[in-house]
Amino acid sequence: IGHNTCGQGVGQTRSDSLRYGDDGTLFAGDLLDETVMRRKLKFIQGVSCCAVSGRVTAMLVDSEAIDWCVSRYTAWARLGMVNDDLTELLDMTSSVVFEGAQAVLLDETHGDYGFNSWTNTTFDNALTLLRDCGYDGTVTKVGVFRSYFTRHGDGPFVESTGDYYWDRPEMHNVTDKYMGRFRVGQFDFVAAKRAIEIAKPDWLAINHLDAFRPTSPVGRPYLVHIPQPAFLAKIEDELGVPVMIKGYGPSADERGFTEYYEHSQEAA
Repeated sequence: IGHNTCGQGVGQTRSDSLRYGDDGTLFAGDLLDETVMRRKLKFIQGVSCCAVSGRVTAMLVDSEAIDWCVSRYTAWARLGMVNDDLTELLDMTSSVVFEGAQAVLLDETHGDYGFNSWTNTTFDNALTLLRDCGYDGTVTKVGVFRSYFTRHGDGPFVESTGDYYWDRPEMHNVTDKYMGRFRVGQFDFVAAKRAIEIAKPDWLAINHLDAFRPTSPVGRPYLVHIPQPAFLAKIEDELGVPVMIKGYGPSADERGFTEYYEHSQEAA
């Protein structure tokens, strides 16, 4: 059993990092040093050629491939953010948002082995960046859920039959040849509680409430849906974390905030 993949090479990169150490890993900081970048790219090119022996692509044997990568990585590095930039940004604005890339239950340490990612998907990386910048201000950790649960591909998941929640389908989430079938189900309080115990957020944001139906479809009594206020109250009661942000659509205008959140913003 291998880790799930999105077909972008993230897993292979992480695997090479564990196997070869720093020499087999190109870090964002390396993009500022062309000599280091070329040395590492050459090493990675050689390792990759051996890994796909018999199925070698032009990129892995082309002597100009490294020049091509260096030119683009160098340009990208100029657009990137380093600690000094982040420190300046933190001084310039009252709020900076760090957005997570994957769900906590896919975390490399806390996720279910064989169905997890290769990366730390908790708040740790954001907190490390803030610490490295010497930030000593207020930090609020927000856990984000849909009003229903989803999962790409295999792995532990309580799936619900039917399309009762697809009043507003997620057009970008479909079955994928790498990740597998896009699965959906009702809000899983057991899994949600596990995620809360791992991440320990201060607040919760519940999105896709526009897709939430107040009652079960006729003939499907096992799909128990309760009215929104009761559903949100149940989340707060069972998870022990206040719901401060409610999403009813994709835009910022379709976000609702609790009275406590609004008052805290005014006080700030």
